[in-house]
Amino acid sequence: MFQQPPGYAPGFAQGQDNQQKSGPPPPGAPNGINVDSFNDDTIKEHLKSRGLSTDGARPQLVQRLKDEVNKAWTQYYAKSQTGGFNQFGAPGGFNQNFGGNYQQPRKVGGKFPNPNQAGGPKKKRRTRTKPKLTEEERLKREERLKIEGIEIEKRREAKRLRKEEHKRRETEAKERKRLKKIAAAEKQKMMEVEQRKLKEKRQRSEVFVYFDMKTFGDQLVKKLDPRGRHILSCQYDLSQKGFRVRFSEPEHAERCSKGAKNKTFDSMNPRTVEVPNELVILPSPIESHCVFFLDPCNPGHPHKDQSFAWVHSQGVDSKSSDTRALNLWKETAMQKYAEFGSIANVYRERGFIVVQFNAAESASAMLNDLWVEPHDCTGKINEVPIVYMKAGTPKKRDRQDCDTKYPKIKVPKKKKAPKAAETMKVEN
Repeated sequence: MFQQPPGYAPGFAQGQDNQQKSGPPPPGAPNGINVDSFNDDTIKEHLKSRGLSTDGARPQLVQRLKDEVNKAWTQYYAKSQTGGFNQFGAPGGFNQNFGGNYQQPRKVGGKFPNPNQAGGPKKKRRTRTKPKLTEEERLKREERLKIEGIEIEKRREAKRLRKEEHKRRETEAKERKRLKKIAAAEKQKMMEVEQRKLKEKRQRSEVFVYFDMKTFGDQLVKKLDPRGRHILSCQYDLSQKGFRVRFSEPEHAERCSKGAKNKTFDSMNPRTVEVPNELVILPSPIESHCVFFLDPCNPGHPHKDQSFAWVHSQGVDSKSSDTRALNLWKETAMQKYAEFGSIANVYRERGFIVVQFNAAESASAMLNDLWVEPHDCTGKINEVPIVYMKAGTPKKRDRQDCDTKYPKIKVPKKKKAPKAAETMKVEN
């Protein structure tokens, strides 16, 4: 067996028998390589690896590969020192019988040897030799570098000074902004104090006359139908600015609308009725006399379920914070917080329960006992924790603040059931 020459493809010398013959044969590929036994894919792969065309019929491809193999081996032996024999004494030729110990070719990447790639060591790169400087050139170079270094230092110093100036200006701007913010806050605080004084002065010059439309409607019904047999309903109509009274029969309505002396209706002399009504007059709420907290039945209250449970236990089946539920909480607040002082009124505004005292000391006492910074408290009303307690009367900002802290829980809408006709269409 022989060692394969560099770049030789595998499988070309398998089945080679050792033969002896006198005289060196012409150079070429080793005998025993049967290219005809290769399939088409193998032949095309070898041709493609050497950059040759793979077009044509099989006989053309076989001949093209044989010519290329002979060419490769011829070039290889021509470069060797032994002429037509390599260093192992291996002659060439496709159709030649030769003697000597012929070893199997060595596998090199599974490809044919490429004659276009020249062998041998790589050339060393040429190193440039720098010309030696004269004394005068060396002094000039040092002087130039010295001047450049001085200029670089000047630029660095100028950059450092610019940075320091920028930082100083930035610090001064931040300080001015901080002082401006503090001054604005102080000004806002002083304005709120002045506005509070003006508001209290205005509130002290006002009174509230409470008029209950439902109570007046009930008194009107008693005046028009003392026995309570003919009137079905009595509601206030905002568009007509009056009460709409509905009778059970048309003749009762006609009798009620007759003019004076039991005549038919006369627009020039309509019927009049006197309804006795007592109105409650209360002092206007004053900022320093009031304390407010979130309505326990408000949708955003974190303990609203517990609040409605107490309302239902009092025999009121309210599902929202309506007038009936509000009256229960007002009565409880009047009784519970009377220990802090005389209470003028308890009412609801912007979703808050407002406790109005007759004196500012009473409101301060309630806050000192229950209030916790910033606007919550430790008190309870009917075993329901009180949330968002503040002094004064509710403002729009308080409502927005409370909605942010205690948002309303959105109840998902129920999907409507499909109609029977639509269901049948889908099934069909």
